[in-house]
Amino acid sequence: EIWTLFKKQNQGNSLRDDLFVTISGPVQYWKLIGCFTVAGIGTFVNVFIIVSHFDTVCFPAFWLGIFRDGSRYEQFLVLTMACFWGGGLHINTSPLSVGEAQANV
Repeated sequence: EIWTLFKKQNQGNSLRDDLFVTISGPVQYWKLIGCFTVAGIGTFVNVFIIVSHFDTVCFPAFWLGIFRDGSRYEQFLVLTMACFWGGGLHINTSPLSVGEAQANV
């Protein structure tokens, strides 16, 4: 439904079908959707990480096994988050993105 509203608002406003025209400038549709997706997934994962720090309350043996010193799971999580936020940075700040059209992104 949101996609339909974007298309309806944008009809006749753009020379290219893959651009959403804003007051500040054009934004590619996939970067617009990607901006919302990165924010949603990032919020969910970060809440999960915060909850996992309550390891003395909820499943202490499980959390201690995953996040012990030198754990491969912890290393994988750090590398995955670095790649995820690097991709999110590209989606939000590259040319024809939301960050180019709105400075506070």
